[in-house]
Amino acid sequence: AQAIWTRGTGLLARAREGRLHKEIPQASGVFCIIPPLLLPMAGFNIQSLLMLCLGLCIGYIVNGNIGGCRCECSPAVSPEPATRESTLFLDDPPPSRSGPLSNGGGSVYAGGVDLGDPDRLIAHIDTVMDRIKASMQVLAKEDCGARFVDAMPLLGMADMAQVDVMLESGTAGGRSTEIMSNFFQGTHVQIVTVDFGSPSKGGQCAQKTKDTHQRLKNFTNIRLVIGDSFKVFPKLIKEFKGKRIGLFIDGPKRMAGVRLCMQSLKASSDVKFCAFHDIRPASPPSCDRGMGAEAYTYMSNWTRSGLRSCCDDNFLSHFNIERCDSCVAIVAGRDTYPLGMRGDF
Repeated sequence: AQAIWTRGTGLLARAREGRLHKEIPQASGVFCIIPPLLLPMAGFNIQSLLMLCLGLCIGYIVNGNIGGCRCECSPAVSPEPATRESTLFLDDPPPSRSGPLSNGGGSVYAGGVDLGDPDRLIAHIDTVMDRIKASMQVLAKEDCGARFVDAMPLLGMADMAQVDVMLESGTAGGRSTEIMSNFFQGTHVQIVTVDFGSPSKGGQCAQKTKDTHQRLKNFTNIRLVIGDSFKVFPKLIKEFKGKRIGLFIDGPKRMAGVRLCMQSLKASSDVKFCAFHDIRPASPPSCDRGMGAEAYTYMSNWTRSGLRSCCDDNFLSHFNIERCDSCVAIVAGRDTYPLGMRGDF
């Protein structure tokens, strides 16, 4: 009984801090089962037992789930079939960025930098702006790929996350590949870029991949791969185990890109973030380019979403950019948020 009481009060204290996003449902289930087993024990204080159950229910409410201490001991979220993954949200609130777990402005759960904080990224971009500008100076003319307003959040995040490897899905004309190569020239960082290389599979820009490979074949910090990122990325993540990995997803578009990110985050905590290209809202019409609206809406409700450069007022005003001119979205990895956050599937 004393052990149960100690565990319960400990859970309650952690619930007040917002730390029990997944633990409370299972823990409350355990405590729903144990009390009936203890009732026959001679000399047990029933009042203390009731106080314990009350404390757990209060802790559950504090943590953001009012339906916590259930007699049937059911979890807060029912399992959903894989076919509904694009609409599955777990019922946990976003953790505070300024509370006791923020580590003085750092990561919410880990000891590093909070990669989900847009303002921190904006400030970091300022510190590497000269390098970003230099990386854009010698580029082949290319109509498929990232521009300067997209390179800022992409390169700023890669540098802030201190990546060892950048995995790119969607090589196409290789503009973003070359930008990343230039930015990290003279460092240990490697860029691996993957593309179908076939317009029938990867869209119109994929037909440029063969010429891109020829142009970039002598870049020592670039590896060029033909293949399906859903199959190639898991192998690369295993290959670079223990390295700090960033993802840039320029294809597939829409929710398929979100699935590629989520697959990679679940594969390893080495994946520090996903950056997406062409993420814009459907409204106003001048924003929507037919590819990013669905993913933009999803990310608006995804706890681990960080900067969405199309529409972040601080980003746009700080760098004097028109709304929807930039279109990169950042999603933080497991160093910042553990698996099981709202929007994970």
